[in-house]
Amino acid sequence: MTPGVREQIAIERDVRTDPVKRADRFVERWNKLSDRAERAHVTGDISTQKAMRGHMANMAKSLERDPQMESILANRKLQLASRSTAAAALALNSR
Repeated sequence: MTPGVREQIAIERDVRTDPVKRADRFVERWNKLSDRAERAHVTGDISTQKAMRGHMANMAKSLERDPQMESILANRKLQLASRSTAAAALALNSR
């Protein structure tokens, strides 16, 4: 195993065990999906928009299995909602 691979494994282990790092990754992924959904909406690509929103809904549902991260993200609702829509806050509140 190369040093680079070992480093990546260590990073992934840290993310799995640290709820703050999991929350950071969640926000990063959420924002990417939100941006893609917004671009799809602007270009009229409704199927892609629906797919991105579906992924976002699944992410919100996954929080039920991670109460620590859910608590951390509750404090980040504005960070999530400040992207292009308030859908992030809505998804977090809809549970």
